[in-house]
Amino acid sequence: MLKKYDYLNKVTEYIEDNINEEMNLAEVAKAGFVSLMQLYRDFYTYTGHSLKEYIRKRRLSNGCAMIKHTDASLVEIAISNGYETQQSFCKYFKSVLGITPLEYRNSDVYFSFYPLNFEHISLPVKVETQTIPMVISCRYYSSQQNGIENRAVSRLLEIIKNRNRLSDEVIRLFGRDGKPKGDEPCYELMVAPSGNIDVWVDVLRESVFNDVSIINQTTAVFASCTVKNVEKDITSGWNYLYNLWLKNSMFALDDREYFEEYCFKGQIPNKLKLLLPVKKRSNYRMIIIEDMPAMTFLISKKVGINSEETASKCVMQFLADHYPPMIKEMSAFYVACYKDAYECGIKLDKDIDLPANGDVEVIRYPEGRYAKVNDVCYGDVNIHAEQLKYWLAQNGFLQANQKVFAIYEIHDGCFELSSITMTVCTQLKNVKNG
Repeated sequence: MLKKYDYLNKVTEYIEDNINEEMNLAEVAKAGFVSLMQLYRDFYTYTGHSLKEYIRKRRLSNGCAMIKHTDASLVEIAISNGYETQQSFCKYFKSVLGITPLEYRNSDVYFSFYPLNFEHISLPVKVETQTIPMVISCRYYSSQQNGIENRAVSRLLEIIKNRNRLSDEVIRLFGRDGKPKGDEPCYELMVAPSGNIDVWVDVLRESVFNDVSIINQTTAVFASCTVKNVEKDITSGWNYLYNLWLKNSMFALDDREYFEEYCFKGQIPNKLKLLLPVKKRSNYRMIIIEDMPAMTFLISKKVGINSEETASKCVMQFLADHYPPMIKEMSAFYVACYKDAYECGIKLDKDIDLPANGDVEVIRYPEGRYAKVNDVCYGDVNIHAEQLKYWLAQNGFLQANQKVFAIYEIHDGCFELSSITMTVCTQLKNVKNG
């Protein structure tokens, strides 16, 4: 966590201590020894929630627990959670969950909005409407994925340097992963020059770049943060945006393309601005308790650094060697993580033969009652697992075992993010009444 923002923990502790009382936001800010304006700004930047929205969600979460686990009337629940009337509570309840409190009480659906943990804060994130200007798009293909971005940018800067008519122009440069061509990975560069676009198009078409075209200006809401232009920081930055900030925020991933904008110091692109397209979240993740059929998975288990990647490769290599047709038929993938180990694999619809002492094995989960969370495919399985375990403990459910696993399902044979759903599951042992 950034030490500068330790005070946010004091703020959330104050909110929890006074969650059922009428809360003066100036007093909330005073608990963190900051001005209310600074609190508004920092809270939104690091959580993706306005301060007022966060308090409303925490009160709603407590109200949901009372609906499920007590016989209190809706009037009592509303008043005890800071609402002036039952009507105002019910209206907000339905706007967030899409069902009435009575329907919620009689369902197997659970809503829980956890107190935020600021221990993982690492980057300031700005959410605002931004315009990406008209750009010239060109694709760079290479035989190797590693370092493809830097090779593409270096080649472009070399072209600019060798073309006197272009070297004095001011440009904005954007990039993102492109669609591979066969076995060749691709990086797409987008140039927004201040000079004659037609001249730039001609120059790029004469270079090593392919598929040169013009993309019109686009305006959208982006969550953005800035990182050093080194692979480690870029990867950490995207992981933070997707897995931590976005998952806990009031925003969802938009279906527009993402961008990386290069920031120059002299002639050197020393930083990257990561631009993730987002939209206001229309609904929140719900925990569902339901009966599920027995499931069988072919998996590999690996321990240590890069264990997830290594385990996945073992399964794919086994299929390539022994059951190649199954590779094209795969539509559901399995991931479980605990301690320093990863289990990765695929869902099986039929029995297969395994070699003795191999790197793969078959595991089975029995039919039964499971708690599960559905989500789009971005998001760290570990984080979902931690929150699901926390919720189970808070609500009196016991796991049949300590393993939480995720199933990634591919829809319509498409591996785009928007076509992959993730279901995080754990089997329940029994339910405590009350």
